[in-house]
Amino acid sequence: MVPGVEHLDVVQSGQAATGAAGMSRVFAFSRDAPAAARHFAVDAVRRLGAADLADDIALVVTELAANAIVHAQSGFTVDILPGRDTLRISVYDTGPVPPGEAGAGLPAEPLHGLGAVDMLARRWGVEPAGRTGKSVWVELAR
Repeated sequence: MVPGVEHLDVVQSGQAATGAAGMSRVFAFSRDAPAAARHFAVDAVRRLGAADLADDIALVVTELAANAIVHAQSGFTVDILPGRDTLRISVYDTGPVPPGEAGAGLPAEPLHGLGAVDMLARRWGVEPAGRTGKSVWVELAR
C-alpha cells in the first residue's frame, strides 16, 4: 500500500481489497503483472461506477505497471481512489525516483508511454517514498 494513503485495506499479493474510498491490489514482479493490473483496474472502475473511464484507465495502469516492472524491477501496488470529479490511480513500486526527477515528475515523451498518460490526465506526478520507493499517480476527470 502507498505510504500516506488512508482508507484502503491491506491486501496480500494477488488479492483485491475494497475500502470505503477505493480499491487496491498488490502485484508480484512478473512479466504478466501489467496485464493483470489492467484487468483489475478496468473491473475496479466498473464497480466504482466509472465505466466510462475504462479505456483510459486501462492505458494508464498498463503504462505505470509496465514501468514498475521494466524500470523499477519490482512488484507494485495499484490503488484506485474515486473522488467527486476525479479518479486517482496510484502505482507504488520499490524503485527510486530517477536522479534529477524528484518533484519534477518523470520524463514524458509526446504520444509515448508517460506522454500518452499526460495527454489523458487532468494532472499526474511522482511522490518519493524515501528509501522504500515511489508512487506515480494520475488523476482522470470523471
